[in-house]
Order: sequence, then structure tokens, then C-alpha cells
Amino acid sequence: MQDIRSILVYLETADDQDMALTRAKLIAGVTGANLHLLLCDRDSDHSHQLNLLQDALRQEGYSVTGEQARRGHMHDTIIYVPQVFGCALLHKHHVPAT
Repeated sequence: MQDIRSILVYLETADDQDMALTRAKLIAGVTGANLHLLLCDRDSDHSHQLNLLQDALRQEGYSVTGEQARRGHMHDTIIYVPQVFGCALLHKHHVPAT
């Protein structure tokens, strides 16, 4: 089995209560993996909130990197970023369609 060294965490907002982040933190706590936070939003600048979230996670003892990016469609970004950062696992919160 491949070692998990980096986890891509897709965030809807720069919120520390995001379900994907909560679960990724549990995995990173066991594996020691880096958390790479990804916000896909072209319309608003979330860099300040993202930096605050990264700082809070570092205070909790996690290794964290992050970015706000969007390459065309969201799916293109989610495929591109893990390849660049070597993420072995992607965590994204799923909201079922109604």
C-alpha cells in the first residue's frame, strides 16, 4: 500500500468546521501526512481566511500548505493539483443532490 504523505482537502469555504477537513485531520493525525488545502473560487479572494486557517492548523501540530486556485472547471483543478503536489488522497465533502 502506498504511504500517504500528502492529503488534498477540497474546501467549499475557509472554515475550520468543514467536514472534509475534519476527516482529513483524523487521517493526517495517524499518518503524519501534510494537509494541502484547496479552495476553488475565482470570484472572491479568500487568501486571508485561508492563511488564518493554515495558521490555526499549524498551532494544532499539522503540516499544512494551501492555495486558492481554479483551472477552468472545478474538476480540472481537482485533477491537476494532486499531481503537482503528490497528494495520495483527496478529501471532499459530498452533499447529495435533492
